[in-house]
Amino acid sequence: NYRLDTFILNYFGGPSAVGIYGAAVAIAELLWHFPNAVGFVILPKAAASDPATLNSFTPKVLRATLSLTAAAGAVVAVGGRTLIEWVYSAAFASAYGPLLGLLPGVVLLSGFKVLANEMAGRGYPQYNSAISATTLGMTVLLDFLLIPRWGASGAAVASSATYAGTFVLALMLYGRVAR
Repeated sequence: NYRLDTFILNYFGGPSAVGIYGAAVAIAELLWHFPNAVGFVILPKAAASDPATLNSFTPKVLRATLSLTAAAGAVVAVGGRTLIEWVYSAAFASAYGPLLGLLPGVVLLSGFKVLANEMAGRGYPQYNSAISATTLGMTVLLDFLLIPRWGASGAAVASSATYAGTFVLALMLYGRVAR
């Protein structure tokens, strides 16, 4: 699901659109370092903890992860154009629009990274597979609707919406697991 948009963007927009989008993706995904680390820690904790402990612990971790990632996302949104031009050159300045389109979904997917590892640690890894299968259809549909019209920005909005859908599905299934 993470890279399908790149292939579809290449078909409709060509390599230059992929390069612009790739720059936006590379910067946006820097925000996932913290949630990935949290997920790495929460998986074994979930496997070793009782459900009551997790029902108290995980919401706190989720809120903290979303808050910190959102704060970092705000910093990237404000300084993103400068960062893009500094890292990639002014030739990539048009990556700023797609970066802004990606940020809301990137922040929300950070919550999924927490919940996915927590549910897997509790013994429900199949939920993550179900979420991925469901959002694959969403990815394809949104990519084919938005990329031909808006190019790299369409790919960003499609990814962001899919990431948001991924988080919402994870939240719903986590509610089932945590009761």
